[in-house]
Amino acid sequence: STSAADVVVLVLGNDKTIEHEGLDRSDTALPGLQEAFAFKVLALGKPTVLVLTNGGALAIDKLVAPSVKAPYAIVESFNPSVVGGKAIGA
Repeated sequence: STSAADVVVLVLGNDKTIEHEGLDRSDTALPGLQEAFAFKVLALGKPTVLVLTNGGALAIDKLVAPSVKAPYAIVESFNPSVVGGKAIGA
């Protein structure tokens, strides 16, 4: 539960079903309900590290706007492959 956590690691992005060589996205928005979920997590006021997984640019400008409680840090992991999670968590 995030309410008991000292720090939140929030992983957002897309995968190769949305974007890959030969398949381009029509926009740079976070897919699905990710942005709405991120706002709910950031509203908790916990120190949050945002980890992005993606192959191309993502629009996160609303998540770092001065009017919201922005993440403490942003880690761009691109497409981290099968062992990327271990490296990010280390």
